[in-house]
Amino acid sequence: MSEQNQSQDCARDARRAQRARLRQLHRAGEHAAALSVARDLTQTYPQDDFGWTVLAQLHERARAWPEAVAAARQLTALLPASDWTHAYLGLLLKRQGLLVEATTALRRALELAPERAETHNLLGLVLIGHNLLQEAEAALRRAVALDPTLAAAWSNLGTVLRDLDRQTEAIEAFRQALRTRPDYPVAHSNLLFSLAFVGETPPAELRAAAQRWEAAALTPAARAAARAQRFERAPLRARPLRLGILSAELGHHPVACFLEPWLAQLDPRRVVARLYPTKLYNDAHARALRALAADWIPLLEPDDAQAVARLRAEQLDVLIDTSGHTADNRLALVAHRVAPVQCHYLGYFATTGLSEMDYFIGDAVLIPPEHDDHFVETVWRLPRSRYAYTPLADAPTPRWQPDPAGTLWLGSFNNLTKVRDASLALWAGVLHALPEAKLLLKDRKGSDPATQERIHASVARHGIDPGRVVFLGHVPDWRAHMALYDRLDLALDTVPFNSATTGFEALWMGVPLLTLAGDALAGRQAASLLAGLGQRDWIARDAADFTRIAVALARAVDERRRLRSELRSMMRHGELCDGAGLARALEEALIEMFARWQTRPGAS
Repeated sequence: MSEQNQSQDCARDARRAQRARLRQLHRAGEHAAALSVARDLTQTYPQDDFGWTVLAQLHERARAWPEAVAAARQLTALLPASDWTHAYLGLLLKRQGLLVEATTALRRALELAPERAETHNLLGLVLIGHNLLQEAEAALRRAVALDPTLAAAWSNLGTVLRDLDRQTEAIEAFRQALRTRPDYPVAHSNLLFSLAFVGETPPAELRAAAQRWEAAALTPAARAAARAQRFERAPLRARPLRLGILSAELGHHPVACFLEPWLAQLDPRRVVARLYPTKLYNDAHARALRALAADWIPLLEPDDAQAVARLRAEQLDVLIDTSGHTADNRLALVAHRVAPVQCHYLGYFATTGLSEMDYFIGDAVLIPPEHDDHFVETVWRLPRSRYAYTPLADAPTPRWQPDPAGTLWLGSFNNLTKVRDASLALWAGVLHALPEAKLLLKDRKGSDPATQERIHASVARHGIDPGRVVFLGHVPDWRAHMALYDRLDLALDTVPFNSATTGFEALWMGVPLLTLAGDALAGRQAASLLAGLGQRDWIARDAADFTRIAVALARAVDERRRLRSELRSMMRHGELCDGAGLARALEEALIEMFARWQTRPGAS
């Protein structure tokens, strides 16, 4: 054998040994050592596709997206005819937020293997991120046609249909996902969200459906272990309460706007807050929240057992979940019981259904006593509105003037998904009573022809000329968006799902907000805001009362002129901007919850 052949054999043997070592380390979960070997392997043998594959996967596991994408690009260059490499690159590009490039990679994968249902599903997800909903629907329908058992595709299709305002179809898609995979907690959460959002499911049925989520997410043994979990905690006499906040909304998100005011005002001698984001944001809101926390510990690992162990090691006294059954929630961690006291606050609008969720924090307007049986949790009512909001310092000064043409502008800047037939039927009563009025609807979907057609058809069914409805689409500048409130005379709340952030913004711009108090939490959010403002007379009892209030305010031009200049000051000096007052109320509530736990048998 020649020296050259011997050298080649030695190189092959060394490469095989290195690959075997990498495979062994990767399978054993020794990630740091595997990463070092993968780097050496790809540097020594740049054509080794196995090395690049494992290197990409290890970077993916560490959420080092640029490094993972770079490794996957090498993989596609080595294996350009492999649809899997292009699909994997598309997945990593999506996770890095490079949606245009992800779309290109996935379309290339489908050129190579057009019958891959998983790739169509992933393309649908990327198109959702682009807000290309019709294209996303087509991709996801192709996925379920190719593989009707692909539960993730059914669930994603439901999400698209919900965003397209096709709520009945969305609910059926989520149910199909669960028929295919009954133990799929994401589809359960999506179904629960839609049922609560639409507001047509009786509370008892919604509660029962929520309780089925836990049965799907945890085995009977895991549920029994959660019930048997015991904690040892020292009394609070010489230390502050350790509060953990588990949240997918710690960034540019409406929930964060309601967290920051009281977190900034917590008394560290009484309560110390630690934040556990389940989704990472890279924006000023996330940085501000991080600065308010004693600790900031992302819980991004997909394995629930690891995250549960990590949270239990934190020795928390109370855990607050803010996400409920919304996107990126980690309710399974709560279901496993990670703290002596666990409660939900702010982000969700119905019971979580979890037997290990002890409390649901609300207030007397948001959840009156007669609604207690809507919840698996014990309702804890704060002695004030549960909402406080950071004053919108950058908002323009209100500059409203009555329309010189005599038109009275009624309107809503809510997501038009909320503006369905129930809202339009309610508002039609006001439009009939005020023939000089027009309806102004502002939302990013306002320029969507299908949305406009749906709303026009609905108002026509209620005897209103569609020409009285005016749409405004997306405005990229936030100050310009807020200035559009100067065009409104009255803000009309949606039903059965109310305003929260949007209601606050309308009031901040001096626009009176009219709401109809519903028979479930989702329909009472604006009522809680108005009660906190001291404007209970803008809360209607029924549709006739809603019209009566609207007509009275429409005729009271001088009163509305005064409100334009005074409403912001009323808010700034009242409950709605009183983060310190809310902090005190929450401190008292959390300390009392913990004290009650300490008196239970077995607590220590």
